[in-house]
Amino acid sequence: MGDGYSLWVVIAVALVAFVLGRATAGADRAKTPEAPPHVPDASALDQVRGLLRDDGKIAAIKRYRELTGAGLADAKRAVETLE
Repeated sequence: MGDGYSLWVVIAVALVAFVLGRATAGADRAKTPEAPPHVPDASALDQVRGLLRDDGKIAAIKRYRELTGAGLADAKRAVETLE
């Protein structure tokens, strides 16, 4: 087993480490929930409740996101607490 074999082993180990590092870095970012940037006031929540009652959950989530700037998952959780 010559120097060429050792070089291929080093390259293979480096490639595996790179791929595993990239895979785990994305998983860490996906687990971090973000808080809504703005908490709606009582009249805004009444507006969302009205949409929830009259037009359904999707319309209420959309309006909550417009009012707060929250992401989809956060808005969904917030609207579900109003049900």
